[in-house]
Amino acid sequence: MIVAADMSQQIRLSYIHVEDEVWNKFELACDRLGWQSKNLLQQIVHSFFARHRDYYCRAAIADAKAREMTEQPYYETLKGGSEEDLNRYIGQRPNFGPSPLATVPDPIANKETRRRYNLLTLGDFNYVLLKVAMIVERASIVELTSRITLWHFNEYWEKLYLPQIQHDEQRRFLLEK
Repeated sequence: MIVAADMSQQIRLSYIHVEDEVWNKFELACDRLGWQSKNLLQQIVHSFFARHRDYYCRAAIADAKAREMTEQPYYETLKGGSEEDLNRYIGQRPNFGPSPLATVPDPIANKETRRRYNLLTLGDFNYVLLKVAMIVERASIVELTSRITLWHFNEYWEKLYLPQIQHDEQRRFLLEK
């Protein structure tokens, strides 16, 4: 049975940091493929956690154990609060192993890379995974969503976005090579 209470969380995200090359791709996806800016960033974050759910779930369990917490209280604490509300580590912080973002550099944070945003809406589970990822990556929400955005376009631009634009530009169903 699915209960419709507490279905999503809105996160105030005034901006992200992405360089011009990535931002141009973001804007092209909005302009040429019909994405609204708000929806595209939501999709980027959702698809990231869909692909890397197992890693961050295992990280959450390891983190909870290192804080001598069981899964449910850990989950509920992150859903309603933040890392500061969790128990302190008993001993060492866990070694989470290489994260999906291990090769993605921290964003260059300056006024040239600062891109305005507003609210990011996530389902409760992805909202909690986002907080777990902030713990694993030791990153703020801005740093994390910026890195996820860079990862997304590095991973999917050539496979998913660009071909749609090329089909339209060529007005063809099969692309000429």
